[in-house]
Amino acid sequence: MARLVRADFERTVARLHIARIITDLGPTPSGIHVLIVPETSSSEVWQDAAAILIHEGRKEANVEWDVSDVVDGAIATPYHYIESVTLRSGGLDVGLDKARCTIFLGDHEADGLNHRSIDLADQTVTIKLDPLLVVEAAALCGRAMDVEDAVNLIGLPWRRRLVALRSQRDISETCRMQAEIQAAEDIAKAATLGSPIAPDGRRVPDTTPLEHLHGYGDLKEWGLSLARDIGDWHDGKIAWADVDNGALISGPPGCGKTTFASSLARTLGAHFVAGSYSSWLGNGNGHQGDLLMAMQAAFAEARKHALSRSVD
Repeated sequence: MARLVRADFERTVARLHIARIITDLGPTPSGIHVLIVPETSSSEVWQDAAAILIHEGRKEANVEWDVSDVVDGAIATPYHYIESVTLRSGGLDVGLDKARCTIFLGDHEADGLNHRSIDLADQTVTIKLDPLLVVEAAALCGRAMDVEDAVNLIGLPWRRRLVALRSQRDISETCRMQAEIQAAEDIAKAATLGSPIAPDGRRVPDTTPLEHLHGYGDLKEWGLSLARDIGDWHDGKIAWADVDNGALISGPPGCGKTTFASSLARTLGAHFVAGSYSSWLGNGNGHQGDLLMAMQAAFAEARKHALSRSVD
């Protein structure tokens, strides 16, 4: 099977998911639906896929698009009821037309998500990629894979997914290499996130605070609860023993672990230290002893800037 053009794999992934969403809306969909695309993807790609899918759906029905027909309920296919638009900073105030059903597609950090009109949507859904649909999309683009490969791909940024799909390596090997690359990128990014803001030299990330971060669900709620507890501890309302003192956050490369941690540090006003096996191993000459020294230095830095309070 011939390989398709550059962005076709991601568009095919998006197309299959949007087709299922439209099917779930029923034969005569209506309302306003905000869809937040996966954090590792792009709303522009998903909007392209949605527009093409809707256009082809109408064309295949062999019926001319006519608003009055929709109002009268004369058209049988759901594609004639739907318009898809990109979520803009004006929220739902920008993009609504005459269609009975409008789908707004936005990224996790889209400005439009902060617009008050979003509360008026019938639903706001964060899309999670289905490994089975990823397997199907890969097959349509000429690459066979299993569900485990698909799960690994889902954790990659969408442009790196394309690299893994096109590479002659096994997908699992490309994903392993990407994990090392991502770790190195995270370390480099963390090093430039912020500058000291206090006499003790704490470096607080200059990034989006956790309270303004979208798409983290229960993890975000835990972080905000931690921030409240630490605030109460600073004020002497609770003991340190009452503060949750740690969490293990796991997930595939590119899913946002470092983004979450740096945003939490920003909210807490805490010093941020990022580390990984590959970055520590790459310190010095790459010997195990160099790795251990780099690890010890990272933990020493964290201890040096640990949260504290002064008592009058």
